[in-house]
Amino acid sequence: ASGTEVQVWMYSTPSQLGVITADSMGKVKQTFALPTDLETGDHRVVLVGKNVANQNVTLGIGISYGEVDGSSLATRLLIIVPVALAILIGLLVPATRRRRRNAVPA
Repeated sequence: ASGTEVQVWMYSTPSQLGVITADSMGKVKQTFALPTDLETGDHRVVLVGKNVANQNVTLGIGISYGEVDGSSLATRLLIIVPVALAILIGLLVPATRRRRRNAVPA
């Protein structure tokens, strides 16, 4: 909600990065420095605020800090394969429908 404060936290080890105030449209934008003792690996950035109905809202975003290890290949494949299939289907289905629609009945 506009004018509400949004807390920004970094987890695994909880540390508050800061507090920002939502603008008149309810949007937040800010840059924060990462903690100097942040370990290499997977972490979460969590934003905690309130919506227009004054209900608590929590948004968590996963990040990887430092070098990406070889195990991330599986994660990449789990993202790339469905996207590639969706693109392929998106190209084939309209072409097939157009071909069937333009086919002359025997």
